[in-house]
Amino acid sequence: LKTVEDITLNNIGNVQYTEGIKIESSLIQTLFTSSRPKGKFIKEDEKRYLIVPVDIAPGGTTTIQITKNYVTLLIIIALVAIILGLYYLFRSPVTARKTAANISLKEGGVSELKIVLNVSNRSNNKLRNIEVIDRIPNIADLEKGLTIGTLHPTKILKHERKGTIIKWVIDNLDAGDERVISYKIKSHLSILGEFSLTPTIVKFNFKGKEII
Repeated sequence: LKTVEDITLNNIGNVQYTEGIKIESSLIQTLFTSSRPKGKFIKEDEKRYLIVPVDIAPGGTTTIQITKNYVTLLIIIALVAIILGLYYLFRSPVTARKTAANISLKEGGVSELKIVLNVSNRSNNKLRNIEVIDRIPNIADLEKGLTIGTLHPTKILKHERKGTIIKWVIDNLDAGDERVISYKIKSHLSILGEFSLTPTIVKFNFKGKEII
């Protein structure tokens, strides 16, 4: 991963040589190549070159050293591999994505919208008893009636400060599978400006540990 090349130059002329030496390089090599004396990289005719300055008297000799060291690249690749490995080892096996759809407007503001929850199992294991908990702010109410095929909530609670709390339980979710939950909310008044949805909470047991 590291090469050191010594280049010896002889001035066989009768005048001082100060033009330097030009060595063809590449974009990748520019990141890992150095020289002694120190040179600089230039781009010429769509190619890259390393220009190393030299100063040789008539009949004189000098040696320049070109070092290509890819150890840093190996370290970067190893660190990226370790980070990716740790990410896949410790990432949550379940993902939950919450989006708003079918937004209805009234008097210039949002009056009704459909909430869609996508709960996915990205692990290689079958998961059981996944609790999905969502909250509707006090500014809106849960609309009665569910879309055909969606999961029915197991519990709906009305909280004075937190609003309406809805809970679903997904009995089984195979590896790689996704479950879609949807419901509609209707605001008391038209919502003008920005309207933020609260985060969805997912609880489940994975390899003996409760994950939220």
